[in-house]
Amino acid sequence: MSSVAVVPSLIETTHHMEPKRAFDFWRCTALAQFGNVARPDPRERFSAKRLTVTAGGWLLNHTVSSPVSVDVRSRHIDRNGRGMVVIGLSIDGIGYHVIRRGIRTPFSG
Repeated sequence: MSSVAVVPSLIETTHHMEPKRAFDFWRCTALAQFGNVARPDPRERFSAKRLTVTAGGWLLNHTVSSPVSVDVRSRHIDRNGRGMVVIGLSIDGIGYHVIRRGIRTPFSG
């Protein structure tokens, strides 16, 4: 019989924020590393939540939010993260983001 495993996790949400401050809070915390983030329609109410789990050198984010636009430029890419692989998928307000550290790649700098 297998034993129960404890996986560290974190839940983040804008539920506790004033509606007019929710987007700024989310942009400056949960989305800070993703580049220039904006809202397609700033008049619409914004809400978001994210579950983060981590174990064994990997991290998974599952995010559900109101629409946002993200502009990622070369300055937003960590050039020191040679042993890091990031896979991201965002569709209709639902985003998955997986990071794995310590992976060796066949490329040299």
